[in-house]
Amino acid sequence: MRFTPAGKPSGEARPGWKILRRLGDTLGLEGFAQVDLAQLHDEVLAAVKAETEPRREPVAGWKTNPPEAGLYRIGEVPMYSADAVCRRSTPLQKTIHSDSQFVGLNPQDAERLGLTDGGKARIRQGGGHTELTVRVTDQVPPGGAWVRSSTCSTRELSAAIGPISVEVA
Repeated sequence: MRFTPAGKPSGEARPGWKILRRLGDTLGLEGFAQVDLAQLHDEVLAAVKAETEPRREPVAGWKTNPPEAGLYRIGEVPMYSADAVCRRSTPLQKTIHSDSQFVGLNPQDAERLGLTDGGKARIRQGGGHTELTVRVTDQVPPGGAWVRSSTCSTRELSAAIGPISVEVA
């Protein structure tokens, strides 16, 4: 989507992007060679497209968790559990966003551990444990276990991000 100015700046005023372009050029920085808004738009669009295209190879320095290393917890605070008003709202607590009684596993990890979608798993972390329903999904990366934080069912577990043990209950 392209935009055109609604009018010309008065006096010696200049559009913000032109001022930044001039500063960057004067300081000898890279990426400030655009001479018009269309060129700037095209370069930004190309940069965004390059960042959003799927990568064919692993990111440099990215370390994957080999299966023999166990699972790594991916935790988040559920949307409607942090605020006292939301926690007491019956309609909000009936939405899918408030469901916290599950562990999400990648299909490869679930199969390796002998767990099936809808089955029960025992979760151990930091001296605490709990039992949760298993959800098998491609949205969880291999080596990860999606277990929400700050919930009644996970209060005995430790850090929201860290090593975790998952087994058949």
